[in-house]
Amino acid sequence: MNNQKQKYIFDGIQALRFLAALMVVVTHSTFYASERLGTGGSTWTSGAKGVDIFFVISGFIMVISARNLIGSANDWKIFLQKRLIRVVPLYWIATTFKVVTLLFLANLVLHAELDWWVIFKSYFFVPSKNIDGEISTFLGVGWTLVFEMFFYIVFTLSLALRKNIYQFVGGVLIFFTLLSFIRGDDYSAWWFLMDQMVLEFYFGMLIGYFTLKGKKIPKNAAIISFFFSLYYLLFSDNLLNLPQILQNGIPATILVWSTISLEANIKGRLPRFVLFFGTASYSLYLFHPLVAPLAPVILNKLSIGSFPISIFFSITIAMIVSAFVYLWIEKPLTNLIRRNQKHVKHSKQNFNRVSKIT
Repeated sequence: MNNQKQKYIFDGIQALRFLAALMVVVTHSTFYASERLGTGGSTWTSGAKGVDIFFVISGFIMVISARNLIGSANDWKIFLQKRLIRVVPLYWIATTFKVVTLLFLANLVLHAELDWWVIFKSYFFVPSKNIDGEISTFLGVGWTLVFEMFFYIVFTLSLALRKNIYQFVGGVLIFFTLLSFIRGDDYSAWWFLMDQMVLEFYFGMLIGYFTLKGKKIPKNAAIISFFFSLYYLLFSDNLLNLPQILQNGIPATILVWSTISLEANIKGRLPRFVLFFGTASYSLYLFHPLVAPLAPVILNKLSIGSFPISIFFSITIAMIVSAFVYLWIEKPLTNLIRRNQKHVKHSKQNFNRVSKIT
């Protein structure tokens, strides 16, 4: 089969998407319970490493999805349009939902205020210092999308300039990583993207490169690598005070590459709900901060101060709502935009044909 026409579908990647989103949800659920119940309870911070997994996956997916575009006419426009359609509409909806909540149910929202300039910038993925003094977007989890959009722009530039994607994108990301080592602790929003995390996109791209070349980790080594990297991400603390890219980025990369290497063994064997929530992971990631805090709020009203129960119900609410959002908002909206885009394209083509005839 011609490699250019080969269709790549990875069940393992969908499972990792679900895992990454769930890790973040669990970590945030421990925070929500700790803040809103007032009964103590330890928080679990390792789930934040789900973001590192997401970034590696993103780099991999961009290489796989762009493989047939590279070198074609308007490749950079097509690539950027697809990414914007995938990311922007649902992010805007989630951000607007939080604005409305803060307007009418302000007592339910912590760590946010109606700063309209901050909100305006957030819609365009421009971070600002929030009420807690942290650099982020109005929608808290949106800070990761600032990194994603930066990566998409760099990738788009490499296509537009007809540059080798691995050399151009890699060079830019390595440069930004190096700048992170001279960034101070109290840095401004201008330094936000100078972070070691950007290199995780490049690691994912390299996995994509090796995958397209048919190279993978041998089965037994992949199984061992998978479990060791997963355990390390879930349960290790940075006791050695390692740089972030070594502490989180390398294990996340090993996890993703080992999973892809085991795809032939995974395919068709994963539960349907895992694949579903992998597909719905973006909805889960964006909307869980908007609904999961309801669990400890309701339990507090009922004088139920159980930390585990709060975490369980936060996760449950987040998954139920995200399934609804995916099925009734994200999926139909994305399909509608894509259909309209194709309709506009066909209309232009027909107009051009008629113009040539006349």
